[in-house]
Amino acid sequence: MTVLYVALILLTLWFLYKVIYFLLHRRPLNGDEIRRLSAKRRKAFIDKNYNFTITQTNINEKFKSTMKAEGQIYRADLPLEIFPAYASLLLKTKKHEWIAMGFVSDTIVKYLWVNKGPDRFSVGFTHCIESLIHSGKAYGCDTLILFHNHPNINPEKYNFLKPSPEDINSAIKIGEYVNKLGMNWLDFVCERGNYLKYYQSFSDKFVPRGAKLSDINAENGVSPRNNYRLHRELGRFRF
Repeated sequence: MTVLYVALILLTLWFLYKVIYFLLHRRPLNGDEIRRLSAKRRKAFIDKNYNFTITQTNINEKFKSTMKAEGQIYRADLPLEIFPAYASLLLKTKKHEWIAMGFVSDTIVKYLWVNKGPDRFSVGFTHCIESLIHSGKAYGCDTLILFHNHPNINPEKYNFLKPSPEDINSAIKIGEYVNKLGMNWLDFVCERGNYLKYYQSFSDKFVPRGAKLSDINAENGVSPRNNYRLHRELGRFRF
């Protein structure tokens, strides 16, 4: 009987605590809270969409065989989540190093650039990289994702699924330039259809849909219950 009585008291206190918190958090978010919620949503978007796990997909083998060695932009319209697996398969079995770069808008890879390198040891852009980056911005893209393959003549003995110091230095340099334009930069290396993301840099200006201050302001102050939901999402308390 005593245990039941104590449990009833605790349940009552928990309910009162919940009601009091609801009453205290019916107000709209203030400016600082809106900015913090924007940052939280931005981080959640990046964590959800840029941590790739898919390793299997399908490609058009005819397209793969007709990719222009001198470089060309193609329409892609691929889901972002499958793109690393897709790009890795495009470059699988290539005896030279190739570049494949995706132009991303929201969570869709709208365009794809590919070009071939001179040998199996190196590859660079056959077109002005600054021009390609500005093209991505003109397409309304917010992210550029670069892949290059490491051909492996003896996969039973060697594992080339890692970036070279030159790869890392190049990623940092280009990433800084891209970030200044308000875009994100991700760099991958792939080998035999497998991929490794070894660099990513997100622009401070990058704020995805739903995380923009204007989006949150549109939700804020609609109703006391909606204000309460925003406070809970912000994470100041939990039930």
